[in-house]
Amino acid sequence: MDDGAIVEARHRIAAATDGHVKLGGLGLTSGDLAELLRDSPALAHVTVLDLSDNNLDALPDAVAAWTSLRSLDLNDNRLSALPDAVAAWTSLTALGLDGNQLTTLPDAVASWTSLIVLRLAGNQLTTLPDAVAAWTSLTALGLDGNQLTTLPDAVASWTSLTALRLAGNQLTTLPDAVADWTSLTHLYLEGNQLTALPDAVAHWTSLVELYLDGNQLTALPDAIGGLAKLQTLVVSGNPLAPEVLAAEMEGTEALLAFLRDVGTDGISISEAKLLFVGAGEAGKSSLLGALRGEPWRDRHQTQGMDIKPLVVSHAGRQITLNGWDFGGQQAYQPAHQVFFSAAAVYVVVWKPRPGVAAGMVESWIAMIAHRAPDARVLVVASHGGPSSRADSIDGQHLRQRFGDLIVGFHEVDSATPDDRLEALREAIAVAAGTLPHVHRNYPASWQRTIEAVTAGGQQVIDYRGYEAAAAAQGLNAFQARTLASNAHHLGKWIYYADDDALAAFVILQPDWLNVAIAAVLDSRDAVDALGLVEHRMLGRLWSAAQAPDGTVYTREQQRLFLALMGRFELTYQVSLDASPEPVSLIAQLVPAAQPDLRRAWADFRPGDREYLEVCRISEGPAGRVVIPDSLMYRLIVRLHHQRYTEPDSLQGVHWQQGMVLQSRYGARALLTVRTGVGVQVQVRGPDAVTYLRQVTDEIRYCIERFWPGLTTVALVACRDGCGLAAPGAGLFDVDKLIKLRDAHGQSVAQCPISGCDAFPAIDSLLGGSRASDDALALLQDGVALVDSHVRGLSQRVTELSDTVKANLAGVNAQLTALMWQLNDEAADGPRLFTLTPVGPSLRNPQWTSVRMRLTLYCEHSLQPVHVLEPGRRDAGVYSIDVSREWWVRAVPLLKATTMLLKPLLGVGMAELKLEFSEEQWKAVEEQVSLANETLNAAAEAANQLTAGDHSAGLAERAPGAPTSPIIAEGATLRTLHVALRAQDVTIADLRKVVRPDGRILWVHRQFEHLYHSGLPVIP
Repeated sequence: MDDGAIVEARHRIAAATDGHVKLGGLGLTSGDLAELLRDSPALAHVTVLDLSDNNLDALPDAVAAWTSLRSLDLNDNRLSALPDAVAAWTSLTALGLDGNQLTTLPDAVASWTSLIVLRLAGNQLTTLPDAVAAWTSLTALGLDGNQLTTLPDAVASWTSLTALRLAGNQLTTLPDAVADWTSLTHLYLEGNQLTALPDAVAHWTSLVELYLDGNQLTALPDAIGGLAKLQTLVVSGNPLAPEVLAAEMEGTEALLAFLRDVGTDGISISEAKLLFVGAGEAGKSSLLGALRGEPWRDRHQTQGMDIKPLVVSHAGRQITLNGWDFGGQQAYQPAHQVFFSAAAVYVVVWKPRPGVAAGMVESWIAMIAHRAPDARVLVVASHGGPSSRADSIDGQHLRQRFGDLIVGFHEVDSATPDDRLEALREAIAVAAGTLPHVHRNYPASWQRTIEAVTAGGQQVIDYRGYEAAAAAQGLNAFQARTLASNAHHLGKWIYYADDDALAAFVILQPDWLNVAIAAVLDSRDAVDALGLVEHRMLGRLWSAAQAPDGTVYTREQQRLFLALMGRFELTYQVSLDASPEPVSLIAQLVPAAQPDLRRAWADFRPGDREYLEVCRISEGPAGRVVIPDSLMYRLIVRLHHQRYTEPDSLQGVHWQQGMVLQSRYGARALLTVRTGVGVQVQVRGPDAVTYLRQVTDEIRYCIERFWPGLTTVALVACRDGCGLAAPGAGLFDVDKLIKLRDAHGQSVAQCPISGCDAFPAIDSLLGGSRASDDALALLQDGVALVDSHVRGLSQRVTELSDTVKANLAGVNAQLTALMWQLNDEAADGPRLFTLTPVGPSLRNPQWTSVRMRLTLYCEHSLQPVHVLEPGRRDAGVYSIDVSREWWVRAVPLLKATTMLLKPLLGVGMAELKLEFSEEQWKAVEEQVSLANETLNAAAEAANQLTAGDHSAGLAERAPGAPTSPIIAEGATLRTLHVALRAQDVTIADLRKVVRPDGRILWVHRQFEHLYHSGLPVIP
């Protein structure tokens, strides 16, 4: 017993004059509560009671005296059960039990007939009693973060419910009783195990938001498309049909439109991709021709790729396979991998006479396994016959390495079709028939449009022509745009809706593009230039080449090629500031030999401490360490904005196995590929620790997104040597170190070298940085330090001390990490904003809704929109009505973004290098001052509910209120986006840009060209 806590509790009870008593956070035990109930009679007559964040493990029977209680907060205690005495709480309208250890609810809860709001998140409930049928007045119920596997039919009584949170349970089905939830407006079912939804969802006619992400749904009922009020639908992380997930990638509006079109105009289609890969002259084209029934003929070696349909039959249904015949030359492989997809059948073709090694059989299967781990692979020996060496292939070894990816081995002779060819055709049909979603529904008008647009065999069509063809099939402009993007994600054609220049075209035949890429990769001049190719040279190469249909490439088409090569992360354009004419780097053609690194690395801050991490890449359950094909090429392009460039040189310091990078804040990184080890990253400089983690995280993101069949681990080197090995020999798993420190409270870790007894400090191993921690670890000291040093618009990064640079880098990294973790939500709108109350309403503990001032920020410059619009103090500024519950859920995100944006504001403006006149700069200075005031006010407002002031009672906590803004606020952001678009459909004219890696940013129009610069110039 804490006598001080008891004394303080009695004081608060005695001081209460309005029936409201706050006893939260005092550390009270169950014995303390029993004593208070016995010795403080006034406690039995309160109407609002806060007992949150104490040490209560049980409630005394004396709580039966709380018959007048209307609001009770018991959140964040240790209650494992509720006594029958709770039946007396018949006047209770709001009850918080979040964050306890309840496993069951007693039948006594049937007496809670007046309850309007009930929070039960973060407990251990596995079932609900039938007594919950009495909760007929409930409007908001939080059950997220429990272990519920089913819901009883008694839930049919929840007819007044408007908001229900069931996220993070183990539900596999929903009962038909949910049909009675006709008042429901917000339903959260993410993170369960649902495999299907009942037809009863058709009755959810009031539903506005529905969250289904992270379940096991393979289909959505047509009824969802008919829910007229539904504005937000989230289904990511489910094994749904690819076109459904593709529609969601374009945003909620596109997904709902697709579902409605399927519901009213859906037809069944059966199709999949069939890809033929293998070494050059292995017989891939001949095999596809034989399977299609074409007469045998000698064929020229395929340049790039060719696409032809093949119809097969499985289980009585015809399946149309789009047969992709890839050129086997090794130079084409980086481009070909872009078109590999998981939901496909692959045929790896090899010639027995040269042998397995020459056919690169294992390499091709590995390439498929890395890009499409759920594919079906058939290994086929071509030119089969009596002299065939097909039996020389080590099928056992391949199956051990790749497992169920390989579905069969075959040998055929395409020149003389026989039973072996028919057996292969049947095997292809079986493999295709077992692909997920090979049979699915699609809007009939969409399918007709695809057929009409592609029927003419055109390689490319301008968007106006495409739109006209879509209109002829009954599609309006929005449906046409949605279909164009959907078909792109499905691999039917290439179309980038987010880039104005590329959106002017629909590339109908990817082989058209691949022939153009092949012309560059096969050019001796381009090879001799070490990949640094003038656009004038590209123009000559493409003017001399011919398209697959025999036509000559126009200048506009050539510009389109180069822009698409950039989107595919095959090339990047060197800044025009560094070159008298346009030049691009073809990453695949960079030098093989490592350049002299004395200036770039050896002589760079040689006295600084060096930090090292290794990104280890592995495949399959055995964890085989691999380096994916063309990894360094992709990294050179992806990281080119950070490349270190020697003075008077256009070339970055890079080669086929490494590169040198430099951060905005002055650190420098050396990346090298080490066979059998991974990608090694060494960093020195003022922000070395933060930059090391950023670079390693970027490498891991690149690998795991582009090669989903691979896994990565970041390994940090020990800082000190031991008796068994030199410094850096021991490599520690960064993710495990963070888990040991933060989840298990450990401060040291054992060296992984066998026989070594060293236990280095975890913080030392991580460089003393927590940059990979939860985004709420805001580097408080760094923020304060930076904020005290950065003033006005004159402070550029180069003028700052190393300490300030390091802190700025940490703050910037936190903000960037926060945004990337909310990338899915960014499909519908921006993530960076501040909110400040217009009046003093937040100080009123009873407020339910308040008018607030919302300020939007550009996600490139990290500046308020109104700062970037001199003279327009209202640009990107809105007044919105905010409910208390929404505000509480948004507070973690608001605190994080506000505190992180503050120190970056002044430096950010100085670094923008905008061409403002003196008068405009004066206006900007005024706007920056206003922005600082906005940030300070936003921070103060966000702190009001988290500074220990629980006087507002239960309403402070939303159901399952998260401890991280990343969890906080998929739903919060999507709700905000709906409200914003209702006021301003353009959202302050912020432009949505999508980076090649799929990351989304909402940027001010003056920065759009940095991401989508239009079609490049070719003289």
